[in-house]
Amino acid sequence: MAKQIHPNDRRKIIRSLQVYEQHGRTHSEILSDQKRLVGGSVLGGPLRFAKSCMLWLQCEPTVLKLRLEQRVDDMMRRGLVKELEDFHRRYNQQRISDKSEADYTRGIFQSIGFKEFHSYLTVQDQSKEIADKMLQEGVDRLKLVTVRYAKMQLKWIKNRFLKCPDRPVPKVFALDATDPEEWDRNVTEPAVEIVSALLRDAVPEREPLEIIEESERTNNNNITCEICCIIVQGARQWEAHMKSRKHKALVSKSRKQQPILITKEISSLETEPICNKEQ
Repeated sequence: MAKQIHPNDRRKIIRSLQVYEQHGRTHSEILSDQKRLVGGSVLGGPLRFAKSCMLWLQCEPTVLKLRLEQRVDDMMRRGLVKELEDFHRRYNQQRISDKSEADYTRGIFQSIGFKEFHSYLTVQDQSKEIADKMLQEGVDRLKLVTVRYAKMQLKWIKNRFLKCPDRPVPKVFALDATDPEEWDRNVTEPAVEIVSALLRDAVPEREPLEIIEESERTNNNNITCEICCIIVQGARQWEAHMKSRKHKALVSKSRKQQPILITKEISSLETEPICNKEQ
């Protein structure tokens, strides 16, 4: 797993260590066993349930964006700010009692719905006008990141369920939830028909979404760039890094330094690495 998890991906590293603590076996060993099961693949084991499907509620992007922004407005009306203020106050009371420094860089303080209001929550001795401005900026940021997170979820669904031809995945059926007035016709009735047909081992009237064929699955192992002293994850990130301005600049710089390095090696028999902090 160390080859597949980026050193800075704290969450995945902790999860992998938890697996070892709970099972007494490495995460990679457990995954290898799952891959060898009937129906397994390069990504993991078979489906847990044979008769499974996914009902994906979709709607027009403009409608989805409006609903997400309205959801934030509704959260504000229901007391989001008071909840944040109360939590922030209790956190600082406990922090002062424990004589510890404030740390807003991890945990709940980095969750969506909290970090967007950091400036507002920590503002001191400012006029109501400035505080209200910071509050509105927090609301605007929350709407922006909520919409962005929804796009990430849509991308994850496509990659996880529609771009895995070499892995058993449940059939995905799209249901249009754009118009709430047409919910029964567009969502409830098709969903009931799909599930009922699958339970009878029949073919549903509605066609599932097609699998998006990929020519070749890319390598997701970590790759170290010795010139830039960074680690990238997978072939796609590596290709992007190789084309980046930073990498090209350091390559050019390292080539100019090579004659100097060779001279130093001859005189002192110690080769200074190209990758150093001075770059």
